[in-house]
Formats: sequence, structure tokens, C-alpha cells
Amino acid sequence: MANARQISRAIGVIIETLKSGVHVWSIGITNDPEKRREDLKFPPLWKHWPANTLYEATIVFEYFTRDLKIQPDTGSEYSRGEKAYVYIF
Repeated sequence: MANARQISRAIGVIIETLKSGVHVWSIGITNDPEKRREDLKFPPLWKHWPANTLYEATIVFEYFTRDLKIQPDTGSEYSRGEKAYVYIF
């Protein structure tokens, strides 16, 4: 599991490495990343990270959607008390 800073750095490395800019990405939170990926018809560029807590996942989500203007993916279901994952595609 990772904290908000670790996940944010990992996402930043992917965006910089692919030189794609943030406008082509979406970000979300789920408790079942494999189901969410399936629901999205298996996007080719997909990565997810387990967050230490839902709070840490929310920090990452808000930073990237509010400050960096990455598109939020809000179609995911999250059940409180379950493990939280941050995902990008």
C-alpha cells in the first residue's frame, strides 16, 4: 500500500515518461480495480495503486482533478471500509 505522496509521484512519472500531458488521462478511486477496468472495456493505458486509506486516495484524486485538471472518473463504485485503490487510464 502507498501513501498519497508515493501515488502522486508514481502518476507523475507515468505522465512525464509517456509525454502525454494530463489532458488525456482520467483518474478515479475504487475498491475493485479489476472490475472497474473491465467496466471501462479494458483501456490500454491503465495503472492502479493500493492506497493506505480512503483519505490518502482522496488527497491524490483531488490534487489531480482540482489542481492539474485531470478528468475525474466518477463512474466507479466504492464501498466504505474496503481497500481503496487510485487508478488512472
